[in-house]
Amino acid sequence: MIRKIILIAAVALLCAPSSAKAAFGFGLNEQEVQEIVKDYIYNNPQVIIDSLKRMQALEEQNRQRQARARVEQHRELLERDPVTPVMGNPDGDVIIVEFFDYNCGYCKLMYKKVSEAVEKDGNMRWVLKDLPMLTESSETAALAGLAANEQGKYTEMHRELMNVQGGLDAKKINAAAKKIGLNMEKFGADMKKPEFKEHLQKNRQLAQELEIQGIPQFIIGEYVSQGAMMGDELEAAAQAVRFKNKAMGEPAAPASAQ
Repeated sequence: MIRKIILIAAVALLCAPSSAKAAFGFGLNEQEVQEIVKDYIYNNPQVIIDSLKRMQALEEQNRQRQARARVEQHRELLERDPVTPVMGNPDGDVIIVEFFDYNCGYCKLMYKKVSEAVEKDGNMRWVLKDLPMLTESSETAALAGLAANEQGKYTEMHRELMNVQGGLDAKKINAAAKKIGLNMEKFGADMKKPEFKEHLQKNRQLAQELEIQGIPQFIIGEYVSQGAMMGDELEAAAQAVRFKNKAMGEPAAPASAQ
């Protein structure tokens, strides 16, 4: 804490009038210097706020830079893993990768926002990475989604599970499966496939390598979210991807929804 105070005082002094800075060359003692700093901070409190804002901005820039570097190392696995379910336009020119948990309240909140954007746009590929981490039923729900995908009904199952109020359990998951008309015998058998468990473990390993600490986590081009996207992050990230594609001369994908 003392070091932080000294640092803030030094920053304030550097911003002080030249006469105050020059005082260091005229034999002022420590107490006199402290009085100058104290006086300046008292009369110019905004300099501390501006310095802290600047520091936070630099930290965020550094976080994004490091996150982008990690993403680039795993871009193919993030966007084109054949086992990972996809919603929206499979050939979309904007790829939204989401790490989520079916028991996550913010994931459910973002489901509505992202699904509406994907449907309205028509050119977005939405890659759904299960990251069950909240409860035991989170993994059961993740396996249910993958099993529904085997019958070509992932989108319907994902919608049903995301719209369940409160926590999930086996009864609610089976009810969702019956509601969308799944073959329940095949559904139960597919949920036990060892390759699906392996897939979830690979997702966990990938999340660890990307240093993902919470959900939902979105990756869109070079944008890496810090949890839910509560503002216009999705639209801004999509625009950035398309601007980059256009600059590189890449054609836009056809607007055909999955």
